[in-house]
Amino acid sequence: MTNPDDIRQKAKMPAFETIDRAVSAVNKQLALESTAAVAEPDALQRLLAIYEGLRPLLVALTMLPLLRPAWRRAIAALSAALEGVAADFKAGKDL
Repeated sequence: MTNPDDIRQKAKMPAFETIDRAVSAVNKQLALESTAAVAEPDALQRLLAIYEGLRPLLVALTMLPLLRPAWRRAIAALSAALEGVAADFKAGKDL
């Protein structure tokens, strides 16, 4: 299992533009999903797509000293868990 502290130490703070662009992309996708009459992706695919878009924001939050250390560790743990799910999901698709 990935240690949340390792993720914070290996990652560097994403730029504001990177975070803003990623969050905007997620919001656009969510807006399209709510108006489109297309088949809904399964819950796991949707979760991973949203996570991929919000990953830069989550990384930034784990480095933000304004948040309590326990909160930052919790966000890092969530991110590490989602990374594991994403890796398992991608590995399962390759089979």
